[in-house]
Amino acid sequence: MASHDFIPQGSLMLEPVAVFLTPLLVAAIVARYEQHAMIIRASRFADAVLASRWLPPACGLISAFLMAWVWSGSHFIPNIADESAYVLQAEIFSKGTWSLAARPLPEFFEQMHVFVTPFVASKYFPGQSFLLVPGILVGFRPLVPLLLIFGSGLLIVALSRRITNGWVALLVWAVWTTARANLRFLPTYFSETTTVFLWLLGWWALYDWYLRPRRRTLILLSLCIAWALITRPLTGLVFAVPAITVTVWSARRRGLLLQIRYALLVGGAVICIVPLWSKFTTGHWSQTPQSLYTRTYMPWDAIGFGLDSTPPLRAMPANQRSEIEGFMALHQSHTVGSLPHDAIVRLVGLHSDVFTTWRAGLAGYFLLGLLSLSPIFAIGGITALLLFVAYLSYAHPGFWTIYYLEALPVVAMITVLGFVLAMTWMGRNMERGGESSESASARHGEREGAGSLVGIVLAIALLVGSLPVVRSERAIRSRSAALRLGLWDVMARLPTPCNLLIVRDERKAPRTMVTNDADPARARTWLVNDLGSENVRLQELVPDRAAYLIDVNARTLIALPPVQDDPARPHPPRLTCP
Repeated sequence: MASHDFIPQGSLMLEPVAVFLTPLLVAAIVARYEQHAMIIRASRFADAVLASRWLPPACGLISAFLMAWVWSGSHFIPNIADESAYVLQAEIFSKGTWSLAARPLPEFFEQMHVFVTPFVASKYFPGQSFLLVPGILVGFRPLVPLLLIFGSGLLIVALSRRITNGWVALLVWAVWTTARANLRFLPTYFSETTTVFLWLLGWWALYDWYLRPRRRTLILLSLCIAWALITRPLTGLVFAVPAITVTVWSARRRGLLLQIRYALLVGGAVICIVPLWSKFTTGHWSQTPQSLYTRTYMPWDAIGFGLDSTPPLRAMPANQRSEIEGFMALHQSHTVGSLPHDAIVRLVGLHSDVFTTWRAGLAGYFLLGLLSLSPIFAIGGITALLLFVAYLSYAHPGFWTIYYLEALPVVAMITVLGFVLAMTWMGRNMERGGESSESASARHGEREGAGSLVGIVLAIALLVGSLPVVRSERAIRSRSAALRLGLWDVMARLPTPCNLLIVRDERKAPRTMVTNDADPARARTWLVNDLGSENVRLQELVPDRAAYLIDVNARTLIALPPVQDDPARPHPPRLTCP
C-alpha cells in the first residue's frame, strides 16, 4: 500500500491549493509592509543582487553543482546503453578516427546502439560525442555535460532578465533547476544536455539580433541550429523552423536579408559533418550510421506508426531480447488511432516530472501564464508545442520525458508569468481596497523593489523545498548503477593481468552490462556476452587471457579452465595480450 493511502484525500487535494496560494501570500505580506525600514533595506539589497552581472554565472554554478551531486550517486558512469554508445564514440573521436576495426567474433561483443561489425562505432549522430571529447582527453568524462548545465543555467537567467527583470529571471531559473525531469536526465551523457544548451543560446542570439542586428549573433544562431541538427536531427529541426521563420521575416522587414548568407555558409559547413561522418564510417556519403543500424538491428525503431515487421539483418544477444520486445510492443501499440491517448499519457508524465509532488500547485500558474504570452514568449511557446507534436510521431513510454527537456525553460517561464499575472491582479485589488491612486503611484517604485525581495524568498523556498526530490533522484541513481559498479569492481579485483570476463545476464529487463573498449588491444579486461557452449571459440582466440564467467543473477564468479588446443580444428589467428 502506498504511503499516501493513510493520508486523508482532502489533505492531498489541499496541498496544491496551498502551494498555489503561498507565493501570493508572501507577496501580499511584503507589499503590506513595504514601507517598513527593514523591508526597504532588504528590497534595496535584493535589487542590487538581481542586477549584478554575477547573478547568471552564480545560478549556473548552483545548477551544475546540484546536478553533479545527483550524478555522483552513480559515480558519473554511463549507466544506460545510449550513454555508453555516446561515450564510446567520444573515445573513438579522441583517437582521431571515425570508427575502429570490427571486433573478432563480433557476436560476443554486441552492445545496443553500437556497431561491432563491419566496424566499431556508435549509431548516433556525432554532435554529442564530438563535444564529449575534451572530457575524455583530460580524464574526467562528465566535464562537458556539467559545463553545458552551467551554461544552460546561466543563459536562463541572462535571457529571462533581459526580457523581463531580475526577480522573474531568478524564479524561472529556480523552477527549471528543481524540475525532476532535469534532475533525472540532464546530468547524463545523453545528447539532450547539448540541445537544451543550444536552444537557449540560440534564443539568446535571436533576441540579441532582433534588438541589435549584427552579423556575429546571426552566425551564432546558425551555429546553434546546425549543431542541434547534427546532434538530434528532429529536435534541431523543431528549433530551426520557428527560429529561421522569425529571422527571415525580421530581416526582410529591415532590409537585412544579405546578412543571412553568412549565417547560411557557417551553418552549412557544420551540417557537412554529417556526410563526412557517414562516408568515413559506413563508406557511403548518404548512408548514415543511424539509418544503417536501424536497418541492421531494429527496422521497427523509426518515426511512424505501427510496427514495421521487416526482419533485422543481424540479431541482438538473447539477454537483450526482453528489452527489444518491450520496445517493439510500444511501436505496435503506437498508431494514429492511439494518438489522443498517447498525448494524454505523455502530458501526465510531463506534469509528474515538472510539477512533482507539492509542486503540483504551480501548474495553476502555468495555466494562468498561457493567458499572458507576449509575441516574444509566444515564439518559445510555439517551439515547445512543436517539439511535443513532433515526438508524437515516435513511440516511447510516457515517463520518458527526456525528449522534452528543451521545452522546460519555456514551461518555467510561462509558470512564472502566471505568478506575475496573479500578483499584478492581487496588487490592483489591494489598491482598490482603500489606497488612493496618488499614494499608489508614489509607492510604485517601492513595490518593484518588493517584487525583487519576493522573488529571492520564493526562489530560496523552491530550492529548499526541492531537496527531498534531489536526494531521491541521487538515491535512484545509486541503486540503478549498483550492479554495473559491482561488475566494474569485480573487474578491478581480478588477480590476473589479462582477462576475459564472460557476462551471463538473464534478468527480465537488464541494463546492458557489456560495453566495448575503444582500445581493446590494451584493455586489461574484455567484457563479453555469454553464448553458452560457443564461449570456447573466444577462449581459443585469446588463450593468453584468463577467462571468467560472472553470473549476474546468481552473483557468482567462476574461473574457467584454459581451453585445450585441438590441432585438428581450424581456428582464426590468435590474439595476444599486450
